[in-house]
Amino acid sequence: DLVHVLQSERAEAIGLLATKGEGHRSELTSARNAVDGGIGQIAKIRNDIRAENDPSLTRHEQMLEKALGDLSSIRSNIDSLSISQTEAFTYYTVLVRNLMNISQEFSLEAGAKGVVGKMMAHSLPMNAKEVAGQERNLGHSFIAEGRFDEAHYLDFIGMFGSQKSLIDQYLDLLPDGDREQYAKSL
Repeated sequence: DLVHVLQSERAEAIGLLATKGEGHRSELTSARNAVDGGIGQIAKIRNDIRAENDPSLTRHEQMLEKALGDLSSIRSNIDSLSISQTEAFTYYTVLVRNLMNISQEFSLEAGAKGVVGKMMAHSLPMNAKEVAGQERNLGHSFIAEGRFDEAHYLDFIGMFGSQKSLIDQYLDLLPDGDREQYAKSL
């Protein structure tokens, strides 16, 4: 849930920066309120991570703590328009990636193959959604700036293939009887 609302906050922050503060203020406030609620729930997850006593998970938890510690400063820079779209985009994208990595590593440690398969399947559309959010944010920047940055454009065009691959992997992990229904809904 926190990944989802952080993706929304990222989109609205990029929108605010792209419009030079002329738009997206109320949407950004709503997104931030949702993120703040999600952060309130993160304490239990952090306790679960610590209980696992796994160095890799502990490393992710420490990265998450630092990134969340920087959130207030990043938000202030966004509000004052003193941060670039690229810097804001990078901050949120790294934070989202760290959260997804924690989820994926918990999935791998989950135990029974059936549980792992379901959790891995769940993480794939979550990753595809993240790529779609990045694609949307880059597209917004291209439109707002009225030009394509060549390096970012190459990233942009690769994002469709990445999303398709993640969705295909997701469908492959589903039981045969569920695959068609989920493919239609996607």
